[in-house]
Amino acid sequence: MKKEEAKKVQLFILQLIGNHLEQMAVHELKINDVKSKTSLDLWNYYKSWNEELEELYKQNSYYIKNGEFNKVKMAERQEPPRF
Repeated sequence: MKKEEAKKVQLFILQLIGNHLEQMAVHELKINDVKSKTSLDLWNYYKSWNEELEELYKQNSYYIKNGEFNKVKMAERQEPPRF
């Protein structure tokens, strides 16, 4: 992987985290209004996924800083589970 590709991976991870935060906000509103178990499950799912993504972003940043572009990894999960 080249430096530019590694930076695109990092940008993708940040965009994914942002998208998850939006989804969490939507489901948090639903939880407060309806006490929906599905919304709570999704909220927790996005929260745990974001924790993984944040750790991956930190790891990748370390590799990029040290020029180890071949160690940079893309997020593995693709979409939330069907509840």
